[in-house]
Amino acid sequence: MTAIFDQFLIEVPFDQNTHSWHPKMAFVRFSNQQGEVRWRLWLGSRNLTVAANRDLGLLLTGGVAIQGGVRIDGLVDVFDKLASSAQLAESDRIRLVRELKDVTWNVPAGLKIKRIRLTGGQGNDPLPVAPEGVTEVAIVSPFLHGVFLKTIGTWGGGQTPRTLFSTQTELLRLAAQPGKPLEAFASNLLSFQKPMNDWTEEDEDETGDEVEIGAEEAPILGLHAKILAARTARKVFLWIGSPNATTRAWEGRNVEIIAEIEADLGYWEGLKDLLGRGLPCPLEQLVKEGFIEDQVRKRLEEARNSVAWSCRTATLLRDGDTFRLEVDHAPHPLDHEIALHVGMATGSLVPWMQASTMLELGTFPLALQTELVQLRLSLEGSECCWMQRFPVTPPLDANRDRAALARYLGPKAFLAWWRSLIDGGSVEGEAPAWDAPVNSQQATGSLNKDLDSLTIESMLACWARDPAAFERANMRVQDYLDLILDGSYTEQQHEMERLQELRSIWNTLTTELLEK
Repeated sequence: MTAIFDQFLIEVPFDQNTHSWHPKMAFVRFSNQQGEVRWRLWLGSRNLTVAANRDLGLLLTGGVAIQGGVRIDGLVDVFDKLASSAQLAESDRIRLVRELKDVTWNVPAGLKIKRIRLTGGQGNDPLPVAPEGVTEVAIVSPFLHGVFLKTIGTWGGGQTPRTLFSTQTELLRLAAQPGKPLEAFASNLLSFQKPMNDWTEEDEDETGDEVEIGAEEAPILGLHAKILAARTARKVFLWIGSPNATTRAWEGRNVEIIAEIEADLGYWEGLKDLLGRGLPCPLEQLVKEGFIEDQVRKRLEEARNSVAWSCRTATLLRDGDTFRLEVDHAPHPLDHEIALHVGMATGSLVPWMQASTMLELGTFPLALQTELVQLRLSLEGSECCWMQRFPVTPPLDANRDRAALARYLGPKAFLAWWRSLIDGGSVEGEAPAWDAPVNSQQATGSLNKDLDSLTIESMLACWARDPAAFERANMRVQDYLDLILDGSYTEQQHEMERLQELRSIWNTLTTELLEK
């Protein structure tokens, strides 16, 4: 199914050496047959990955004139910017922006959302300002920058408790810096396991040079939440969303989503529960232990940003079912010890030789053709992997999506779906989880039984019961029946012959019955 996702992905043309697209959010619009419309907004720190890290998010539900709903400053502007970046059709964008202006939102009890905003990506956004009367400060972030920590470290007075909850690696790195950025938090430094294999985040040095690197997160528990919090005698002030505790995030060189919130004091107790899961890290111990930078990772990060930016103008050229990738200039890292492998997202990786501007990717059936390409950099046993989308010339066949779905279904699932269409919509048994691994034996082991369950009698019964349902079933089945047969998803000759026999029977019945 990976192949068809290319049509849903929009790449933001950012050079990640200087800034990154980093918000994590979703606007979802629901409507029913009665014309009722509801909206949901998710925002926070969670990426669209399988990682089971500690994250923080905010969910809001809204609608027109809902009971107890409130308007939220900045939300319509956020949607407008997001819709423009996602290249939503102009007429749809204008219509939805107009609708959102009349939407009010249910907010969790004890919260007042002052504003939700996207940073600009130009580096001229203001840093947060300390509320009056700060009595306590807390920062939760897996990635840090010394300048930002020093700024927040001035909030409150000399005796104000300040807590910093991050990863052991980041605390060691900051503790080794001569500017002493951890000094204001020295009495409450806490560490948690780093988000494993999460190279989608920022990593900065003292000069402020940050890089982000993309890779799939492993399903391992780590710290990934991003929270800036300040407490006064009466309120808790929260800044939550996607920004790490870095100047690149907060000054707006990245594009980030931020919710500015006032909350009842009870929310501080919830924050303390999270902070209580951290391991105390005395500053003197961090300084003594020292920090050794992972040079292999640093080299891969720098190479990844360079290669990704160099490939932004690449094109996939298609000759029938054979594909090759071409770029204007060789995209290889300047570090020649780093190997570059590239392949279709639905295929295998092949090495891309130095100085070459063209790479043959191979031949792919229609179901596996896609605009998505996977890239991998490797050095001394470490790897960095990501995907990019490249336009295909000439464009992919219009039947690509159906071919991919037919391949995903396979004969067994297709027959079960076909049977459900003529039986009134019920499918016997429980479907496997969507992300369960495919077992070819399970997928085809009882195909004979499924083949025998589709009979002329059941087809005629569908017609007798509801001719309109029979016609709808035919329209759906015809979209995929030939693709299933052409895909040769069964190696058993008798099964293929039986499928072809079913097609012949179905075509004969539909021709005779639908003509009547």
